[in-house]
Amino acid sequence: MRSPKSNPGIFITGSDTEIGKTYVACAIVRSLVQASTKVGVYKPLASGLTELESSDSYQLWLAAGKPGQSHTEVCPQSFSQPLAPMIAAESENRSIDTQKIIRGFDYWRECSEFVVVEGAGGLLSPMAHRLNNADLAAQLELPIVVVVPNRLGCVNQAMLVLEVARARELSIVAVILNQTQNQANDLSVQTNFDLLRSTMNDSEFSDIALHRFAYGQQFLEIFGR
Repeated sequence: MRSPKSNPGIFITGSDTEIGKTYVACAIVRSLVQASTKVGVYKPLASGLTELESSDSYQLWLAAGKPGQSHTEVCPQSFSQPLAPMIAAESENRSIDTQKIIRGFDYWRECSEFVVVEGAGGLLSPMAHRLNNADLAAQLELPIVVVVPNRLGCVNQAMLVLEVARARELSIVAVILNQTQNQANDLSVQTNFDLLRSTMNDSEFSDIALHRFAYGQQFLEIFGR
């Protein structure tokens, strides 16, 4: 795996919404900061934002050490209703500015060594009309990191996302199997990692890194030294 400084950044996506993408993204950011990388963080869209300091974008900003001029650069478009971004925007008689999404990334690219972008929902979740997460990752020319919750059914979910990403010719950095709850006695949780690794090895995705992310973990190094 290449070092972070040979990449412009990564795009964090997943198999679904509410699967801990932000926790994983923050752990990656902390590891990059610890390695003395100047990290920018960007969440182009957020819905369900009612309290700033508990929001995903604010947690990303904290993990990176509050870079940039303000939190506004981290998340330039946010909505209060916990709905898909397009619907949340419509509920406030607003629309999503797709050009602003691109300009927001350009800001971080210019002032950072590496940018961690967190998408909204899963890989094919719509962000705006004719723009989903996969489209945006392609437009930003960023490789993706796929977060999958460690629970029964995760192998199918992971493989579906990988198939879509490969069909769209997206570069894939890694799959992160995220334990979203403390379920030490769950046999599925205990065996999913090995099953997913075996399944990936038996497919065209044998070259993709797979990382286990434990419940409560604070740091995650996904780049080889």
